[in-house]
Amino acid sequence: MAACTPVGLETYVQLSATRLGLQREWLSFLRDYPLVLAPVFTESPPEPGLESRGPAAHARVAAAMRMCSVTSLLGLPAVAVPTSVAEGLPLGIQLIGAPYREDMCLEAAEAIEQRRGTFTPVDPLHEFHNSGR
Repeated sequence: MAACTPVGLETYVQLSATRLGLQREWLSFLRDYPLVLAPVFTESPPEPGLESRGPAAHARVAAAMRMCSVTSLLGLPAVAVPTSVAEGLPLGIQLIGAPYREDMCLEAAEAIEQRRGTFTPVDPLHEFHNSGR
């Protein structure tokens, strides 16, 4: 909250106009390219919990997840698909579609999973049993 202080009405209207302009540009792009394949994270996966280790670490993670942020900001459906594991951490892609085309995103994700298989870097049962629970 400290990084994003409240704004006045004039700034709010300007920011809303910027968001609507970006949304319009994406919708125009998606008319020609109905499905966008993008990275989930734009750098090698960092160690878990990095985003909680201070403002610089949080900013690094937020910047690397910018393609995920844009889908939330603009209300676009997207699905993340793990495609491999590197050094024990998942790597993946996301599929972004036009509004109300969740079906297209999910069908493409299913096709990728059928071709690549599924990846789980951590065996949840092994972790559960070894945690003493």
